[in-house]
Amino acid sequence: MRSFPEATAVEAFLEASLHAGTVLASNEVRVAWSDPSAVEMMTVGDICGHMFLIVRRVGKRLEIARKVGEQAPEAGPPNWTWARVQQAADLDLPEHRQVRVDGAHVAAWGWEEVHNAYDARIRYVGGLLQLGLPASTDVGGDPLPFSAYLATRFVELIVHADDLACTLGLVSTPPGLALTTALDALIHGSRSLHGDLAVLRALSRRERAPRGISVF
Repeated sequence: MRSFPEATAVEAFLEASLHAGTVLASNEVRVAWSDPSAVEMMTVGDICGHMFLIVRRVGKRLEIARKVGEQAPEAGPPNWTWARVQQAADLDLPEHRQVRVDGAHVAAWGWEEVHNAYDARIRYVGGLLQLGLPASTDVGGDPLPFSAYLATRFVELIVHADDLACTLGLVSTPPGLALTTALDALIHGSRSLHGDLAVLRALSRRERAPRGISVF
């Protein structure tokens, strides 16, 4: 997973979280809260609940890192893999089921409470981020540079905000830095997963492009 300069990662995360919060706060989301979404097996409310948990977990990791003290990440590439859905059966894998269960749990609070809780959590996490990033955070027993971890979170927020927009027919374009940085992270991830030649062909030669170079 690619790391970014601290200032870039923080600003992109804040932009992405505020953008996602604007979509979450829309009347269209309120009305369609219990309706199926464009994401298979998740309602509109489930996605919003998941977005709240993304932001809350960033705050939790910042709190933990400051309690235990900053530690430099180990040398070499971080041990990070994207949770991918390559076939329908993958939706039943434990990690994907847990996302749905947790999102539905928060969605049960209702739109107004989730909307208010999301806004409050963004303000809290924003304050923590202004204090600076820890060097790393533990992911699966291995340290991941915190800016790289933060990149995975703002990518998710932008993607899920777009899931909501596509579900509800909204026109909602993410702000510039958040979108540009998320695309940078996704291209880096795609190159790692599929190889540079596959990405080159997908972006330049439709007739010889692979069937898919998605990260998720």
